[in-house]
Amino acid sequence: MTSSAVEAPTDITAQEAELYDRQIRLWGLDAQKRLRASRILMVGATPLTGEIAKNLVLAGIRSLTLMDDSPLSADDIDSSFIYDPSLATAATTRAEAALSALHSLNPMVEVSAKSGQPEQLTADVLANEDYDAVLAISQPVEVLQSLGRLCRSVTYDGEVNSNGAGNNSNSDSSAKQRRQVQFFAADCFGCHGYVFLDLQRHEFATELAEVPPKAGQDSSVDPKTAAVPAAGSQPVETHLIKRSADYADFESVLRTRWDPAKLGSLRRLSPALYLAFLLFEFQRANNGARAGPNDVDALKTLWRAFAESQQLPANLLDEAVLSSGLQPPSCPVLAIVGGVAAQEVIKAVSHKDDPFNNFFVFDGIQSCGSVQTLG
Repeated sequence: MTSSAVEAPTDITAQEAELYDRQIRLWGLDAQKRLRASRILMVGATPLTGEIAKNLVLAGIRSLTLMDDSPLSADDIDSSFIYDPSLATAATTRAEAALSALHSLNPMVEVSAKSGQPEQLTADVLANEDYDAVLAISQPVEVLQSLGRLCRSVTYDGEVNSNGAGNNSNSDSSAKQRRQVQFFAADCFGCHGYVFLDLQRHEFATELAEVPPKAGQDSSVDPKTAAVPAAGSQPVETHLIKRSADYADFESVLRTRWDPAKLGSLRRLSPALYLAFLLFEFQRANNGARAGPNDVDALKTLWRAFAESQQLPANLLDEAVLSSGLQPPSCPVLAIVGGVAAQEVIKAVSHKDDPFNNFFVFDGIQSCGSVQTLG
């Protein structure tokens, strides 16, 4: 389970310290320790899963479990590096076929496959297997809703000892810490993609810079906005401060209603955001099925109904964007969305810096990404 940002995590080995030296210099030893103690469950072993998992494994999490019982196909092997080509003729699942490539990236990370369907996951399973985060990749909207509820249902006040271990530790030094399972969702569709975060009540540490104050000025400034000191001036000193943020659950995000009175703001939003919500609506109307190139007319009809229900102008989503979202995900989009998702998971489980809050969309046509706080 995820521990609070103030928790002192377990030590890492000398071998790990050498391997993760650059990362430790980037985000600090404590953050790397928390990352090294994290256990991640990924539901869905898709090409996007491969991009996310690659970054998490290389960053040095403790364990990664893949859950996907779909049979491995030749199309799967052609779509991503994650699948072992030698298993093309074997009766194996996509999750099992991905283990070899991931293990070779970083043998110090435990990788495993978990059988079963997402509907079989329970609060006891998440708690007993001590997952810090659940990532639902390219899953139907109903699965996203149920997994989001499930992750919130296992939040509890558990025993966390002072060295960061869980309930199985024999340490006498323990304290009550708020523990929870973080929930992430991500998908790519054609030239577009999204990443969603539900971190509940999230605590994190961020750097605050101190510069020599001028008369009447505060010496503490956010390093993201601080001006670069002039040559020869006193160096900026930084220290960590603790902060927290509240996140909406996935079902609240689905109930988002845009204000038609703010038409200018609505037009500035990425069309990929409206497309993501339209594809959610399509899945709801089609028992979780993904929309494909033959569903353009059905999506047009659905968009008109959705826009009317939200009192949105129909031209916020044009046919070019809609059609582009019905193609197979492109490799560059998979890499970008996967990189963003992994980056936010790393920030969340390490409690270093603030993950975005809460819905990122990438528009491959415009080559830009944006974050909206929904719900």
